[in-house]
Amino acid sequence: MPDFTRFGHSQREQLIGQAVALPAAMTILSTMGVIVTSAAMVIYPTSLLRQLWDPIQLMGMFDNKIVVFIAMLTVAIATLAMNIAANVVSPANDFSNALPRFISFRTGALITAILGIAMQPWNLMADPSQYIFRWLVGYSGGLGSIAGVLIIDYWIIKKRKLNLQDLT
Repeated sequence: MPDFTRFGHSQREQLIGQAVALPAAMTILSTMGVIVTSAAMVIYPTSLLRQLWDPIQLMGMFDNKIVVFIAMLTVAIATLAMNIAANVVSPANDFSNALPRFISFRTGALITAILGIAMQPWNLMADPSQYIFRWLVGYSGGLGSIAGVLIIDYWIIKKRKLNLQDLT
């Protein structure tokens, strides 16, 4: 959330975005899911309920190829938009903040995309044991050392006192 709210011009803008816009968007999205599933129950009364709640399985029941194409295109765009908002903004900001003279937000997003492809997430998901024992153990080993440095710095070196001017 800080990656988005830091661009607000005032505390009021942040409050409106988090307290009004976010719950409203979630409510509309949830309502659309219930409406579509309710309509699907009327159209496909013999189908299992879990099939009707899964948008991909529900789209597989459509007969019209144009409707299926539009529905799948909508799912693809929604998936891309959600993943970009959830998984690209933060690391792109991190890269651009690390070297602001050389890396813009756009360049940071491209670096994130390249690293995301280079990590080959499809291989991580193909074999759960590889995901757990290789990726998560390696990732936690890296994060554990970073967390250790941060904890020692805060508790022992700085004795739980932070200079707030340095944090801005």
